[in-house]
Amino acid sequence: MEGITEIDKTAYIDECKEIVRNELDEELSDEMLTIVTNEIMDTCLFIGGDFKKENIIDITKQYVTMGGIKRIKKAREGM
Repeated sequence: MEGITEIDKTAYIDECKEIVRNELDEELSDEMLTIVTNEIMDTCLFIGGDFKKENIIDITKQYVTMGGIKRIKKAREGM
């Protein structure tokens, strides 16, 4: 996944952050929202997708239902 995380996502991050924000049940700080969105974008690429709205929504819902958001927050709090 190393090559995937090196892809420049800056052109898409703001649009994807807004999509993720709208799908979450909770408010996140801008910093945490950026971290979560980057993780979701990496996952989209890793599974062979792109940053289409439907893909971002689908992966965000999976992160929410499978506890991914909580894991990311917990990992970041421990740093």
